[in-house]
Amino acid sequence: MSIYFLSSCGESKPESNALPVETRATQVSTDTLDFATLPSDSSTHLITGFPRNLEAATLTGADQRLIDSLMEAVAMDYNKQLLSQKARPADTTALAPSPIDLKTYKKQYIAVLNAKGEKEVWANCFCKAIEKRIEFVDWKKTPVKVIDGGNCFFNVKLNLAQRKAYDLKVNKGA
Repeated sequence: MSIYFLSSCGESKPESNALPVETRATQVSTDTLDFATLPSDSSTHLITGFPRNLEAATLTGADQRLIDSLMEAVAMDYNKQLLSQKARPADTTALAPSPIDLKTYKKQYIAVLNAKGEKEVWANCFCKAIEKRIEFVDWKKTPVKVIDGGNCFFNVKLNLAQRKAYDLKVNKGA
């Protein structure tokens, strides 16, 4: 089974952080994907915190590249904040705050159009090391929800039109 990302050429604003738009179809094997795009439905607002009844949006290859770029910025900002915190006694628990390395996470995306017609994405992330646990076997179909778990679980909202991330929520340890 393969997933195809199609993107089209369109009018674009010259921006220094704009990502190039790929104009050919790109085939990606689902066996190697570290992300899944989940459908938006009538209960999406309960999971994502987006307002009720927003229209579902489709993600393109260009959207995915922008999401990747925004997610890298989120991780860098989070990691900088961790480094700048006052020194604390060493916390040796597995749930102690540690830097986020996106290569070690699976990602779930739910995309919607906000009231202004802008594409927004709720990105839900969890450590790859636990993806085979029984409660996560359907992670490509069902949002992963946990209580606690440390920064092995985090989510953030992304506004693709404004190229910004907001509402970062990193789980705490028990």
